[in-house]
Amino acid sequence: MDFLRRTAAVRQQLLALSGEPMCVAPPKTATSHRVNELPEVARLALARHIELYAPAERLIWDRTDPRKPVQRMARLLFTTASGAPVHPA
Repeated sequence: MDFLRRTAAVRQQLLALSGEPMCVAPPKTATSHRVNELPEVARLALARHIELYAPAERLIWDRTDPRKPVQRMARLLFTTASGAPVHPA
């Protein structure tokens, strides 16, 4: 999220594979990597969400390089009441 430039960059996705813990992974296609312009209404809604619910630091699997999955801390913008990642389904 870049509030000054009014954009949101898509660099990773939250992935839920059957029988495995949720992880971050690269977007499915090359065109999925992108920077989206945020309309004013979206920026205001996101700013309010962050004000009410600060991004949560969570240990999560990172499969950005599928040959070498690692666990790392990630700041999650949307979480459940218990702080877990929101299931993407």
